[in-house]
Parts: sequence; structure tokens; C-alpha cells
Amino acid sequence: MQFWKITESTRLSDLSNLVGSRNVDQVLHYNDIQRAPNLGQVFKAACDAAIDATLDNVDYQRKITILNGFAGDYDVFETAALSSEDTWKLLSKKNTFPMYLVFPETIVVPDSRDIMGNGQVSLHLYLSKLWTC
Repeated sequence: MQFWKITESTRLSDLSNLVGSRNVDQVLHYNDIQRAPNLGQVFKAACDAAIDATLDNVDYQRKITILNGFAGDYDVFETAALSSEDTWKLLSKKNTFPMYLVFPETIVVPDSRDIMGNGQVSLHLYLSKLWTC
């Protein structure tokens, strides 16, 4: 799975520029949100509502199941493993992270974008840890 980090100021046109106008509806449907010019605000509201609707914390068995689904994408796996309980609630309910749109496997996005789960992880995080030891 690939995840694209958005902000509250992300517009529908930004998504269209990334995936193409023909794929916008597919991404919106996959994320269970309606078409709106202020995409970031709509998605944030949907994420907040999903978190608020889930009263119980996610149990460990469910967390393991979710993590096993991310085993092939080490940056996604690491992000999920280090997540807060609210993020786990959203992962369990909507299969996404707060303020990350998830893209279906059928949609290919450019590698140059800040996409989590595309197999390209910035090495400066790992290299900086080596130099500080």
C-alpha cells in the first residue's frame, strides 16, 4: 500500500495533479470520502470522526494482524509500529494513518513524491544515527 501525506490545506486539485483526473474518484472512494475542493479538511474530519467513534483501544491481536499486512513496506511497518493509540484506532477502522490518503495498488504515483510505502526511504535518517554513535 502507498500512503500520501496531506495537510488541511490540501486541495482536490493537488490530488488530481498527483494521480490524474481519471483516478481521483477511485482514490476518494478507496478512502471513503466525498469529492470536495477542500480535500484536506474533509479527510481530517473523517479521520477524527473514525477515531472518536472507536471507544475501545485496539487489542494486540488486531495490531499484529495489521502489522503483518505491512511487512513488505518497512517504512509503513515502522510508522505503524510506533503509532499512538488513536492512530491504531484509525488503522483498524479505515486502514490508513491520520492525514495520509491511501492509494489502491492499481494507481501508480511518481517516485519523486513524498509517498510512504513506495520502497524508497530516505537514508539520511539512518545515516545520521550512525554518525551520532
